[in-house]
Amino acid sequence: MALNIPIVTPSPGSKSGRDFAVTPDTIPVKEIVTATEVACQKLDQEEASLLRNEVVGILQNAKPPKPNLTKEEKRAIKSLKGNKDIVILPADKGKAVVVMDRTEYVAQCEKLLDDKNTYKVIGPTNPTKKLKGRLQRKLREIKKAGHLDPKVYDKIYPTSDATPRFYATPKIHKDPLRLRPIVSGINSITYHLARHLADLLKPLVGQTAEHINNSKDLVTKIQQVKLEDGDVLTSFDVTALFTSVPGKEVVQMAVKRAEEDPSWKSRTLLTPEEFGDLLLLVVSTTYFQYNSMIYEQTYGMAMGSPLSPVLANLFMEEFERKALDTAPHRPKFWGRYVDDTGIVNQQAHEQELFEHINQQHDSIKFTMEREQDGRLPMLDVMLIKNQDRTITTDVYRKETHTDHYLQWSSNHPVQQKLGIVKTLMHRADTLIQDRTLREVEKGKVRNALRHCGYPDWALREGDTRKTQQRNHKDTQRGDRGQTPSSFAVLPYIKGTTERLKRVFAKHNVSLFQNQATPYGMPW
Repeated sequence: MALNIPIVTPSPGSKSGRDFAVTPDTIPVKEIVTATEVACQKLDQEEASLLRNEVVGILQNAKPPKPNLTKEEKRAIKSLKGNKDIVILPADKGKAVVVMDRTEYVAQCEKLLDDKNTYKVIGPTNPTKKLKGRLQRKLREIKKAGHLDPKVYDKIYPTSDATPRFYATPKIHKDPLRLRPIVSGINSITYHLARHLADLLKPLVGQTAEHINNSKDLVTKIQQVKLEDGDVLTSFDVTALFTSVPGKEVVQMAVKRAEEDPSWKSRTLLTPEEFGDLLLLVVSTTYFQYNSMIYEQTYGMAMGSPLSPVLANLFMEEFERKALDTAPHRPKFWGRYVDDTGIVNQQAHEQELFEHINQQHDSIKFTMEREQDGRLPMLDVMLIKNQDRTITTDVYRKETHTDHYLQWSSNHPVQQKLGIVKTLMHRADTLIQDRTLREVEKGKVRNALRHCGYPDWALREGDTRKTQQRNHKDTQRGDRGQTPSSFAVLPYIKGTTERLKRVFAKHNVSLFQNQATPYGMPW
């Protein structure tokens, strides 16, 4: 379907990406003055007066930074935002921006919600107030029993009436294009409780030998594997993990972990039973709104809940423990990151293990990917079999990878941009042992960042193997090396914010920067 969208002549170094921040047209004087006054409230009168005077001096001479969008680009963005026939979305993975026909987007969302095994329509009546009252009564009951710290109680007690909202992000790596369902529960009645419960549960998850923390952990563990004749690389991927995890079953597992945790009583006043009651309240509060209709997720964990990843990990730990203990032939290596598992196994046992693992639970099903030419991707790592029976690693990029990094012209602090260079170079140093492969990867990074407008000095500065260790003063503690007396939150304005930061640090005030929504788009 043809989309009515504006065509613009790209400016130098365009392909800005969805993280690109536009420079402000004016200096936000009112916002800066307000933030300064908040910081001054915790300073003595003389110090506050000095800070105000210095801030006023900076503002009197401040000028807006040079625009980083052309007039044509600004008109195009305004036109896109006003076009009601399209929706503009972040891709499910990567930095791509997807423009979809609104009719097609709505049709695909409705198709997702038509899955009777996962969702059901409640109707137009919003249950927020009813469920909020139930949760408030439960929290008051636990507090009355002396099992909730007052500060924790104030943090998790629901006061907002925000309704969770459904939306979907395009899976551009799938053909035909499909959507991933997301329920945004930020500031909903269970959101802060879910975050607190997740923090209590996290220390009890991720301690198994099969758990993979990140790409670096995968590389460390896989390099300890010594291959034998007949060994092959395979990956198993759980189909729709979050919406497949059974709520009541995983809550029982979580309560059992809490009961067995020797540090539980030192970390919370909640009893394991009360912890389980609150978990059950959260995982069973799965309603959300799409357009004007209220739906309920009838099975699994909500995509978007801060509790869902840790509960899914917990469930998979118990799942794989039982599955591996009963496997006819245990694989040589099994490493899982959430729903993605890398395996080293004898080729003769590969299909047998796949069939066994798919018979363990009615709701948990796997797909399998086999090595191709001795290579298998997992996370952002390419696993490579060597002739000497070792496994080496390289950085892996999916076909949908765009090489869209934060543009050098974006309205972000220089240190943040240098941090991107350092992160990408550090990834090469960490994930790649072979010197030739590592230099090839760094060459790819340099080329990609040059296309994003990064100067060569920034590429040299960010290379962790060439950057000497420096003794930086902790800017969060001010130039005096003391605990900050106060703090301020300001928008970033190139040139002005740097000067303000030095002045605030001189008065022992920490300065934090917020960032305007890139392009003014809704992500």
